[in-house]
Amino acid sequence: MPKTLPSVDIVRLLKSPVLEYDNLKTEFRKNIYIRNNAIIELLYCTGVRIGELVGIDLKDLNTAEQTLLIHGKGRDDIFVDLIDEALDKINEASYYVYNLDMKAKEKITLTLTELYKTIETSEGFRQTCSLIAQAMNSAAIPEKAQRIISEKRDISYEIFAKIMKEGQAENTIVEGNPEDLAILFWSTVDGLTIFNATRPLPCRLPDKGFIESMFFIAYRETTGNAKL
Repeated sequence: MPKTLPSVDIVRLLKSPVLEYDNLKTEFRKNIYIRNNAIIELLYCTGVRIGELVGIDLKDLNTAEQTLLIHGKGRDDIFVDLIDEALDKINEASYYVYNLDMKAKEKITLTLTELYKTIETSEGFRQTCSLIAQAMNSAAIPEKAQRIISEKRDISYEIFAKIMKEGQAENTIVEGNPEDLAILFWSTVDGLTIFNATRPLPCRLPDKGFIESMFFIAYRETTGNAKL
């Protein structure tokens, strides 16, 4: 999730055009200063997006009423962007884990640790996962969003199927179809996320050892069965 700037940095940013103005000598540079200052103030005061800012025309400004018309995205466009960005982040994170120089068992442990941390602390992540779950089960979402989901939803499953197969070759992951194991892994994570999203923070999740016991041979060798 994006991090906000500290207040001291925001103040420095807002003051920077003023400091610059004292050194300007030409009308052209002074006009550039006015433009830059207007951009910074507009971004800070309204929260307008960059794409919306660059689309502003002089005719959108009403000096009499002191209003500015912003041509933003429609509800469908925003929904599509949210779905697209959320799936991209999940898939990028999956690729990152897959390419790490570590054993498959360690990759799964790392993934669970980071996912648990995010699920338990990030309201944005909870909302995003709920949004994706609702979108995947709805025929009422925009056609473009349906196409994006169809193209990208299985990538993380395919990547983790490869990790499961690596672990089986290393004799650390239980036997079974790697694709089925990947489905079980992500379905469990999704279920925990939805469980958490329907409850106020902080919300305690089950010990991640229960999930690891479904995949790691060590648990079953120790007890003769899954560690429950």
